[in-house]
Amino acid sequence: MPAKTLQPEHSGTRGLRRVAHGFVQRAARRLAQPELSDEQVHDARKNLQKSRAALRLLRETLGERIYRRENTMLRDAARSLNRARDARVLAEALNALRSNGAGLQHDTASLELEHLLRTEQTEVQREMRENGALDEPRGALQQLARRSTRWRVGKGGWSDLGPAFRRIYRSGRQAMPRAGVRPDDAALHEWRKRTKYLRYALQMLEPMRPSLLSPLVKEARRLTECLGEHHDLSLLVLKARDFSQGSGVSIGALLAAIEQRQARLVTRALSCGTRLYQMKPKELTERLGRYWHSWRQSTTRH
Repeated sequence: MPAKTLQPEHSGTRGLRRVAHGFVQRAARRLAQPELSDEQVHDARKNLQKSRAALRLLRETLGERIYRRENTMLRDAARSLNRARDARVLAEALNALRSNGAGLQHDTASLELEHLLRTEQTEVQREMRENGALDEPRGALQQLARRSTRWRVGKGGWSDLGPAFRRIYRSGRQAMPRAGVRPDDAALHEWRKRTKYLRYALQMLEPMRPSLLSPLVKEARRLTECLGEHHDLSLLVLKARDFSQGSGVSIGALLAAIEQRQARLVTRALSCGTRLYQMKPKELTERLGRYWHSWRQSTTRH
């Protein structure tokens, strides 16, 4: 089974090339299935996101031209799955609101909207099976899976990985909303995307110092889950408003429940972000550099 993290027997850059190749290969295998289930779509998207995180760690080594080419291909492949993903999560987000004491169990509008979302979910699944929408991303991913084994990455260590990691961490830290500023949906969504790259990068580096990196991975996961639910609820608001305009049904209770839930999620996300991004990029990168050299020396002795 392809490695999901750095392994001590490989140099940093070659090890990450193997990791990136593994995630691309997994995504390609998922998309190769003739009938994609919701779980397979979710797994394919997750592997595409992880491969993009690995690619970002190799950015300094690959160079901008190769990096941008491969990143664009992975981004486009993920976008081809967005409709299926959104159809699933909108139905799940509404169901969770109705099930978790938001006062919507007997709300007629919410019930009708959930039925509509389930119908649309089934329709999107049918379209993906029948219209060949995934033929192009399937072929592109298979080509990239073969190409990624030949990326010229040398045998670099932290001197190559460190600047790339610092860029990832700094990007997420800069996207964190400032204290006292009420962030809009677009800003929170961007913060979530950048933090996901950090989360997956930390997971790949985790073996070199689990005592430090495991808590950071958990914090990043909590943060991205909060922001992910917030984003799903924002999409649900748009869908609910379209539904209301088309049907004339009042959605006031649903919108109030979403607003309350999103406020709690933002508070929780900011708390997680404060802990995750408390160190300055240079400080964390230099600390990881020391851990890297210690890890490599200890594995070389053994």
